[in-house]
Amino acid sequence: MISSVFTVQMIMMLSATNCTTPGWAYSLYVAPLWGVAFWLLIRPPEPHGKQELLIGLGIVIWVMIWMSVITININSALNPKSLIGALLIGFNEEITKALPILVAALGLLKLRSVKLDVRMWMFFGTIAGLTFGVREASQYTTIAIEHIAAAAVNHSANAAVIGALSFAYRVFVDGFQHAIWAGVAAFFIGIAVNYPRRRVPLILFGVTIAAALDWVKAREPEVMTTVSPRRKAASPLAGRTRPTAGPGRVHDPPLFEFFEAE
Repeated sequence: MISSVFTVQMIMMLSATNCTTPGWAYSLYVAPLWGVAFWLLIRPPEPHGKQELLIGLGIVIWVMIWMSVITININSALNPKSLIGALLIGFNEEITKALPILVAALGLLKLRSVKLDVRMWMFFGTIAGLTFGVREASQYTTIAIEHIAAAAVNHSANAAVIGALSFAYRVFVDGFQHAIWAGVAAFFIGIAVNYPRRRVPLILFGVTIAAALDWVKAREPEVMTTVSPRRKAASPLAGRTRPTAGPGRVHDPPLFEFFEAE
């Protein structure tokens, strides 16, 4: 209880100068809880040791770097409002999460002749997805905070509710959904590594399923009004990217805006 109060106080103090801090702090607080839940659900078989710990750490580092250097730049060059563009964005993001799993699995097989259980790779996939979600949520929660601030200035209760719901969604659900999609892809990667005769089709199938789920999520109907005047000056990636608020956005599906009054 004391540690939780201290954490909240630190977040409030740091938030005074940096709006991204709450997103990072709360997402990093929630992601390990999802990780424990996935571990209990998947139940990777023993033994677990230093090898698995290093693989998990390497996946986290890979996803964070790959997102910043490659994923965001590729997404910025695509049009998410087109069918093909949205699907390519889905593949881009799912490859970001699946690639470290594949590299680790093949590296372990070739260098040490070790095959981990499929459930272990599935759990590693959820770790990659949670990492992706934390990085993504840290950016979108900033938008939510701006919406809440704008609502206070404009005395708009509806806009404040939208901002609060958006913040909660990004913190509690963003990492979870990415973990589910990445876990599905990692499951097929684990099978593919253990059964090489169908390796390529299984990998493609797993990544395609995850990308399709991402695409379906991103293609939500845009039947809502905007939550902030700034969204009206959106970039060409409106609907999945943040408007003119700076670089580093992956995608921004229109969520909770249906609460906005006409």
